[in-house]
Amino acid sequence: MMRLKILYYYLKSKFALQPKTRAELDTLQKKKFLDFQRKVLSKSNYFRPFWEKDLSNYPLMNKKIMMDFFDEINTSGISAKEALQIAIEAENSRNFKPMLKDHIVGLSTGTSGSKGLFIVSQNEKLLWLAEVLAKLLPTRLFYKHRIALFMRANSNLYESLSLSGRISFKYFDLSDDLSALMKECERYNPTILVCPPKVLKMIAKAQKNEIINVNPIKIISIADVLEDQDKQFIENEFKQIVHQIYQCTEGFLGATCKFGTIHLNENNILVEKEWIDEKEGKFIPIITDLKRTTQPIVRYRLNDVLTLKKRACKCHSPYVAIESIEGREDQILYFKSASKQTLEPIFPDFIRRAIIMTSNEIEDYQVTQLSPAELCIGISQKNDNEIHSEIYHSIVNCLSAKGLIIPKIDFIAYKETKLGDKLMRIRREFTVDE
Repeated sequence: MMRLKILYYYLKSKFALQPKTRAELDTLQKKKFLDFQRKVLSKSNYFRPFWEKDLSNYPLMNKKIMMDFFDEINTSGISAKEALQIAIEAENSRNFKPMLKDHIVGLSTGTSGSKGLFIVSQNEKLLWLAEVLAKLLPTRLFYKHRIALFMRANSNLYESLSLSGRISFKYFDLSDDLSALMKECERYNPTILVCPPKVLKMIAKAQKNEIINVNPIKIISIADVLEDQDKQFIENEFKQIVHQIYQCTEGFLGATCKFGTIHLNENNILVEKEWIDEKEGKFIPIITDLKRTTQPIVRYRLNDVLTLKKRACKCHSPYVAIESIEGREDQILYFKSASKQTLEPIFPDFIRRAIIMTSNEIEDYQVTQLSPAELCIGISQKNDNEIHSEIYHSIVNCLSAKGLIIPKIDFIAYKETKLGDKLMRIRREFTVDE
């Protein structure tokens, strides 16, 4: 039955008539939102008072509000207490098969460190899986594929599904030893490789050094920001475009087209833009997911910073095209202006370029801003004073050109991270009243 549902949802997503213009898309979205209000939001105790109003009248949400009002928001009657118990047990045991009243529950930590709780029905998960397959399979569903999923948490759906023996999923637990995972991946010989960028880069290095030999026909980056230097290294080794899924606990937000451009999944989500720098096309997305029925996601403010693509994509899709996912809000650094009594934002990509462009020898780095006047930098090369000096002058020149006061810059030891940890090369450790 599950396989038939996936096939149905796949065919519906793959071959449904798509809007060709922005006007057509806007009309379709309005129709879908009205339907979503009537069928879903009217059943949520939290959203019921608003369900006949325009979207702009709904309250904004974030992770804290979602957790505080979990019982009222979800339509399943499942409490946060019982869902948390199942989710925590799954995390501790690494057994993600148990379900709660036919629902999948799980935890999302994210880069902020605060726990988020998600709950979806089997049907929602099947729909999500079918839509991901429709967007990202390099061939039609009826061809054979072996999909390797390197993730920190499994789902009880992936490995149990085998579409007539043609599509199989294999989960690789990032809490396990990487060298063993790589050998297991080599034996599996995936046609599609799905990993966080840090893991993709490690696999590419192992491939380059002839430690393993895998030949996927499609590579997909998930979970973390895919930075340009990593993307280039992986693409050079595997001789193909690295595609991306823009996915978080709150939904399937976007994916790359055949030209490698990320398009927001506006067929199923509504996106409002909270501008940070409208001139540069940088914004924080506020999303409404029209497919989430158990835990409605309405006007949910993400912590991500996106940059719009300035030129139209060659694929001519009316869906919003994204130049890059910059990172999280707490990766925006702030420095004092030399001429005004203000703090001015510096986006992560600015710092990335200032460091990476100084030397081809830099493999990895970490930047931590403790205050507007203090910056700590660690690079994977040890005790290289020449590279330290080049990075120092590069950052000083860049900040000076923007009229900012130069902070104290300390070079500290590079800290190795665990395989399953979120990749955050740049972070700010103080709050800003924005």
